[in-house]
Amino acid sequence: MYAGDNANFFPDNTYGWDLSWVSGVLVTNLYPRYLNPMIAGTLKNPLSANNVLYCPTDRWHRLAEEEDDTTQLVGYFYFPGRTDPGYSDSWDYSTPWPALSGWVTRKKFDGSFRQAPTMGDRLQALGSWDVTANKGSGVSWIETAFAPLTAPSANHWDSGPGNIPAGGNFLFEDGRVAWYRFNVADARDTVDVGCAWSGWVLFYKVPGVNTN
Repeated sequence: MYAGDNANFFPDNTYGWDLSWVSGVLVTNLYPRYLNPMIAGTLKNPLSANNVLYCPTDRWHRLAEEEDDTTQLVGYFYFPGRTDPGYSDSWDYSTPWPALSGWVTRKKFDGSFRQAPTMGDRLQALGSWDVTANKGSGVSWIETAFAPLTAPSANHWDSGPGNIPAGGNFLFEDGRVAWYRFNVADARDTVDVGCAWSGWVLFYKVPGVNTN
C-alpha cells in the first residue's frame, strides 16, 4: 500500500542506523497511517507480545527500547532506504560482502535488488567473524549492556541451545515470508554473516539471492 501511494519508493530511511534503528519520519509518517502509532514501551508498561514491530521472541530490543525510551528501534533487521556507510555511526554494510550494500541502499521496489529481503529476524551476536574460515571468535548470544538486566541478543533464541537461534523469518518485496534454518557451526550454508561491525555480527545473507 505504501509503495502504491509513493511511486514505488520505500520509506526514506536516510537517517536510520545499524540495521534496526529507523529514521524518525517512519515513526511520524509511516507507522500512524500504514501500521500503528508507536508509543515506546517502559519497564513498567512493556510493549505487547504481538506488537507488529517486534518479534514475539525478541527480548534485547524490547529491553533497549524500554531503557532508552525510544520509538525509532524495531525488533527486526530492516534493510531498505539507508546510506552506506550508515548515518551517525558510519556502519559499514559492505564488509565482508560489497554486493550486499545494495540491500540496504535501494530506494525503490522492483529494482536490481528485488530478490533480497526487506526485513528479517535479528540473528545477531556479539563478537567477531572470519568469513574465510566460516567461524567466529568470542561469539556471544547474550547482551549485557543494561546489566544487571540481560537479554538474549537474537530473535528465536529459544529455538536452539545456548540462546543460539535455529533460524529466522525473512520478508521479501512480493510479500512472502520464508523461514531459513541457521547453524552457527556452518553459517555459510545456512544464513551467513551479512555484515560485522563495532563488535556485532549480523547474520542475514540468506541463500538463493542472485545479488549475493
